[in-house]
Amino acid sequence: FWFTIEATPVPHAPTALLRDAELAEISVLGIDGNRTSQRVLERYVTGIGATYCPATSLDAAAAMLGRQAFNVIFIDQRLLLQQPDQLVALTASGARAVLLISGELSAEFVGKCLSLQKPIGRAALRASLLRDDIDRGAADEVTFVFEEQFAAEILIVEDNRINQEFAKTLLELHGCTVTVVDNGLQALEAQRCKKFDIIFMDCQMPEMDGYEATRRIREEESRLINGTRRHVPIIAVTANAMSGDRENCLAAGMDDYLAKPFTRQELVYMLTHWLGGERTGEAPLPPSVNREISTRDELIDMSVLNDLRMLERTGAESVFHDVVSMYLQDSAGFIESLNAAVSTQNAADLREAAHALKSCSGNVGAMGIMSLSAALEAQALSNSLTGAPDMMHELEAMYNDVCVALASELQDTR
Repeated sequence: FWFTIEATPVPHAPTALLRDAELAEISVLGIDGNRTSQRVLERYVTGIGATYCPATSLDAAAAMLGRQAFNVIFIDQRLLLQQPDQLVALTASGARAVLLISGELSAEFVGKCLSLQKPIGRAALRASLLRDDIDRGAADEVTFVFEEQFAAEILIVEDNRINQEFAKTLLELHGCTVTVVDNGLQALEAQRCKKFDIIFMDCQMPEMDGYEATRRIREEESRLINGTRRHVPIIAVTANAMSGDRENCLAAGMDDYLAKPFTRQELVYMLTHWLGGERTGEAPLPPSVNREISTRDELIDMSVLNDLRMLERTGAESVFHDVVSMYLQDSAGFIESLNAAVSTQNAADLREAAHALKSCSGNVGAMGIMSLSAALEAQALSNSLTGAPDMMHELEAMYNDVCVALASELQDTR
């Protein structure tokens, strides 16, 4: 009995995901106080066949080591810096320690243990589980180019420079040539001078919003004779999550809808769908990444910052520093505008400032700030500002903590 199967080779098969007998025998203890980082590490470790146990503190890890033996211990460097003497106790059983670092390895740990740079690549993670001679150089050697590349001319219409930088970087890493303008009037002029394959259109902007700009573009297209200019796909990009918002975008003449903050995968979906041969109709969006935080203890969704750091391995060398620095600079102005609007009970100014802060906070993982800004914006829209002062007080307290956390991340990355 025999048969033949014809299969297409997969050139980019991720060898780091292959399971083998050696990995099945390895048990891993992960020590990290950040729940998001824990989930990512657990997914990677178990995905290649090893077993994983989490600990959120050094004390909890010590208790676990008293009950169970581990082959490898991953330790967040920032946690260990609080009690550096614990390194000897943690490795007394013979387990191999691997520090997870953002930036440089602290001098007091040089020569004492291995290290991996966050965000962790699967290949480097696998090597650290199987080999004793892994060092930081091996972790840093994993650079890559995104497989999905598009030779497309893209217009970004967006007034927030943080969102501009984030979207432009993602698109360029996927092979696109990008033009950026600040409002609808500039978009009209740009599309008259150049042919674009897709326009990503923000909805709320000064001078002319995205709805009006889209209507004008569609009017100009309808006046052209014999179809000399094809219908350019316009994708609404908005931080609004209100009922009917998607319908309003489509009614204005936009072709599809992308909610902020969007992921790289969602952006690639849009490019694949609208640059393909068939452009009629709408395909459902892939499931969005749920980045809502469940508690106030987790100020920053670290998966968002890790995504930014990962982009640096594809050639966007300073994107993490640029986006986070811009946020720290610009958000301070938004907070000042919010305070002024609440003080003067100016609903229009409150709505504008709250929308601006909401729009960019998701790109640095500040989901709590995004949620409170949305609540303030909703109050401004209802023209009822009775609860705004208390809400603003809560927002400022969270914002101050977020700024400290982001500044620390910047320092660790240098």
